[in-house]
This record gives sequence, structure tokens and C-alpha cells, in this order.
Amino acid sequence: MVSKMVFESYGVEKYHESHAGSVTYLVRFTKYRVPEQNETNLGVVPHTDKNFITILHQNKANGLEVQLKNGSWISVDFPPSSLVIVAGDAFSAWSNGRVHSPFHRVNM
Repeated sequence: MVSKMVFESYGVEKYHESHAGSVTYLVRFTKYRVPEQNETNLGVVPHTDKNFITILHQNKANGLEVQLKNGSWISVDFPPSSLVIVAGDAFSAWSNGRVHSPFHRVNM
């Protein structure tokens, strides 16, 4: 649904079906434990996603952070019933850099 909306916004919706049919989908569920006293709070190291889009859902614990252009990190807080859509490297390349694939991490 999200990728279809993106294709429509670029005026290339006629290519969506062929794109959707050629893509391999991956679902990953990750649960982070609370760090021990002497452990770092970093749950996932800073990275960009290599895929087209990532759909994230946080459950009870806000830990997602996004890096700004100046190098600082901000917390992404969103309600429990919400989803966050993150553009991946493939989306950035497909849009010729008009859509940015952000560095992000999980900090507990």
C-alpha cells in the first residue's frame, strides 16, 4: 500500500505492479531486552536500511533514534498504535536522492 502511494505520487503508478511482483519481502520481529548495569544502551548500531521501505512499530518502549544532518540524534516518539515508515537505500536510489535514507539506531 505504501509503495503504491509512492509510485502514484511520482506519476509512475503503471510500474507498481511489475515492481511489486519482482520484490522479495522480508518480515523481521525484534525484541530488545533491558541492558544490564554495565552494558551499553545501544540496541542496534547506527545504519541505513538497504531495502525500499521499512515499516516499524514500537511496543511500550521508545528507542528509535534518527541522525540529523548535523550529526546529532533525535528520539522518534510515536503513539503505540502508530507505524513509522523509513525510506531505505533502494528508495533513495530509485528517487535519485530526492528521498533520504536516514541513519537510525535503537537506544534503550
